[in-house]
Amino acid sequence: MRTRLLVMMFLQYAIWGAWAPVLWPHLTGPLGMTQTQAGWVFGTLWLACMLAPFTGGQLVDRWVPTQLFLGVAHLAAGAVLIALGMASPAPGQAFWLWMPLMGAYALLYAPTLALTNSLALTHLGAERDFGRVRVGGTIGWIVSGLVLSTDCRPIAGALLDFWQCDDAGEYDNRGFRLRGHQFTDQAGRYQLETIVPGVYPGRTRHLHVKVQAPGGRVLTTQQYFPNEPGNARDGIFDRRLMMAVQDTANGKLAAFNYVLRTG
Repeated sequence: MRTRLLVMMFLQYAIWGAWAPVLWPHLTGPLGMTQTQAGWVFGTLWLACMLAPFTGGQLVDRWVPTQLFLGVAHLAAGAVLIALGMASPAPGQAFWLWMPLMGAYALLYAPTLALTNSLALTHLGAERDFGRVRVGGTIGWIVSGLVLSTDCRPIAGALLDFWQCDDAGEYDNRGFRLRGHQFTDQAGRYQLETIVPGVYPGRTRHLHVKVQAPGGRVLTTQQYFPNEPGNARDGIFDRRLMMAVQDTANGKLAAFNYVLRTG
């Protein structure tokens, strides 16, 4: 039972992680929304979380078994996400399409966050075991995004080499801890789980990154964090290389898409 509950927690928060890191650049990039409009779209989930006890909570308490509600809510929410992914709004109309649909998605998904916790506690029998199950949904610090060509096609098998300092602002130049590489999947996606790097004199908070398409040239760059006091003082800081970062219940979530010239 504990394993099944652990998988449930993992899937519950993997759903969130699948769209949250890449939504902001999609809204403000291809869809052309302003930051205020994108903020309202993101805000639907937090508003739905406040309403969840009066929506899904009331249904489950009175008329519907928890597992049935979870299954139906996730299937319906998935259908809404598919509809959003397939939508082609007219220029300037994306916000008015996304806002109600994302609101519907949030109303379906938000109650499942509390219900999975309740379901786990009910079946475990001992609260001390809950942390071992809940860790399945704890992702911590996640950087997720895409590697694209200049014509916006995903690049599969692109190499990403990450290197950063520790939380004290020091680099490991012997064992090379906090350095590693990975390859994008067939959809050009990558995902990195790490700690928030510290700062050291003369530099703002940042990550070092090298990106290379198969057989292509190496792009050496850095990623920066928004709202850092050191950004204004760092002589090589470039706001174009700033990640979209948001705080979540499981840590920080950031997104950045790399664009490579492949021709």
